[in-house]
Amino acid sequence: SLTALAPAFELFGAQEFQLWFQVYLVPVMPSLRPAYLRVIPKDISCASYMAIIVWLRSLVQQTLAADNSSAAFSCTTAMLKEHPACSTGLETDVEWIETNLGPFSQYTTYSDLKAFNLSDVIILDSFSPTQLATFLLEPNILSNENVVIMIFRRLVFSASMANIESFFDTFVHGPAEQNQTTLSPRIRDTILNLTLTVLGPKLSMLNEEELKLWFQVYLPLFLPSVDSRSFEIIPRNITCSSYQEILKGFNNIFSQLSEGQVQLVFMFALDYLRGQFHRGIACVTSDNRRWLEDNFGYFRFQASFMDFLSLKNDFRGQLVINILLTN
Repeated sequence: SLTALAPAFELFGAQEFQLWFQVYLVPVMPSLRPAYLRVIPKDISCASYMAIIVWLRSLVQQTLAADNSSAAFSCTTAMLKEHPACSTGLETDVEWIETNLGPFSQYTTYSDLKAFNLSDVIILDSFSPTQLATFLLEPNILSNENVVIMIFRRLVFSASMANIESFFDTFVHGPAEQNQTTLSPRIRDTILNLTLTVLGPKLSMLNEEELKLWFQVYLPLFLPSVDSRSFEIIPRNITCSSYQEILKGFNNIFSQLSEGQVQLVFMFALDYLRGQFHRGIACVTSDNRRWLEDNFGYFRFQASFMDFLSLKNDFRGQLVINILLTN
């Protein structure tokens, strides 16, 4: 064990550390604990330190279990705190992170890295979308409009769709877990506008389930900031099912919309359905009640009887009078 080896560590050079930590101790990797590394002298050379770091990195490569990788990261940070990090010959913070943390950077938090006096920009640039979302959800960060907007701009204009989805998957669940149902208007406005700007060219290529994910899971927290520009971005060349999933997203936050926003959503619905009608589709079903709920939701109260009749020739208002008069 490392404790038994402790007296010999005082005499070890880089080669001995390499031999022990990269060959002899490999079989005991699964039982690794951060506390074990405290027996290693603090004044070892950078080369000796790196021999140990290579061993810790191999945990990620040789064992896929998340708990082993997390333990390896804990050991790495423990080493960094107890021993002078290797910085000789490293010109940038990026090189420092890669040399001293490597694959373990995915487990770091902002506080972890800030403790090593790294620059804020480099720290945030090194974060994965999930780490960025976790960082933004810290109470003192989420309340800082400038930081949130700055980070979000960098994310949406530089990340792939998969990374943006990964970010939102973490970010939207944070406020829900914290029972936070609103954001400051400025943050909310910026996030919605930036997201729709990036999504815009891709929306017509998303299928029904993907649009449901965006408008009913990822975006509801921000949809109360919807304005006329938002509906200029949302395409009309989508299927009826896709349109209905988008409308349901707005329907779910109906009570949070202003009168003007309700009218905007209604006009979007009319515009889309009229386009479909002229193409001989109009998202028609024989069930009048279902047709109203699927295509208008609560926004049906903005419509006139003639609006419905112009879109569905066999519309029978007397059959659905109860849902036309009551919310």
